[in-house]
Amino acid sequence: MATLRKTTICSSAELRIDDDIEAWRNGMLLDRGRVSRALSSVEMVWIVSARTGALALIDLAAADIVRIGVEPTGLPPACSSGASRREAGIGGRIACGVSVPSPRGKVRCA
Repeated sequence: MATLRKTTICSSAELRIDDDIEAWRNGMLLDRGRVSRALSSVEMVWIVSARTGALALIDLAAADIVRIGVEPTGLPPACSSGASRREAGIGGRIACGVSVPSPRGKVRCA
């Protein structure tokens, strides 16, 4: 059985081609789709919109980006910086960028 996992993205360097993401602003879903290309120099990504099938340009500075992933149960989750499940397993310690709750309940990047 698998569980749905959402990871807050702080930088385009954390995204890979074919990642499924959602772009949110002010509590509203702007778009959802699959990453087609990441432009790390300007912190923007092109996605193929799940709604329209067209390419959409998402500005990471103007929206809260969440990676949507399916994680099999029973396995420890990998951190958002790309560590493997083996590295993230029991007994291993990893320093990776994680999301922490802010005082207002929104997720902010550490």
